[in-house]
Amino acid sequence: LMLIAADPGLAVETYTRVIDYYKQLALKFKRAGAHMITMFEDVGGGGGLLIRPDDWRKLFQPVLAEFYKFVHEQGLYTGILIDGNSGPILEDLQPTGVDVFSVVDYMATGLDRIRDKLKGRVCINASIDMQHTLPSASPEEIEREADTLYQAFHSAEGGFYCTVVRWHRPEYPQEKVLASVRAFNKYRT
Repeated sequence: LMLIAADPGLAVETYTRVIDYYKQLALKFKRAGAHMITMFEDVGGGGGLLIRPDDWRKLFQPVLAEFYKFVHEQGLYTGILIDGNSGPILEDLQPTGVDVFSVVDYMATGLDRIRDKLKGRVCINASIDMQHTLPSASPEEIEREADTLYQAFHSAEGGFYCTVVRWHRPEYPQEKVLASVRAFNKYRT
């Protein structure tokens, strides 16, 4: 993060080289039968982005957009998963060409904010919140959260699909993971 402030040119050059490597991986996964390439971006923290939103827009968004253009040219879908609070750049994701926004800790950004900025514009992939709900909620609370997520994000225009998280830091009790499977399965189509 200090490098971005001290030498943004080097940070962009490094990111561009990583993206060049990811292009080769995209081709490899396409040959293997993949349908989507998802970027995992650790730019979000608990309180907000780890870098200034304007720096992300200026330095990284163009490189990411160029990568997603390449992925689309391969006939593949694009996805992004941002841990933490991604609120300040949510509106900037669709212009990059992202098809699916994935979130495993939606409470950091806020359900309403994600819904208002992305619903009907891109597909939203979410899980029961792995920071708050999965560690401490009852199976009934997990089911209610699944209902809330479905109602908030489901859209014929952009769609919603769920992910069941089985994490190891901490490892959630199996009954909670299974409760999220059952809760989301009632929405399978």
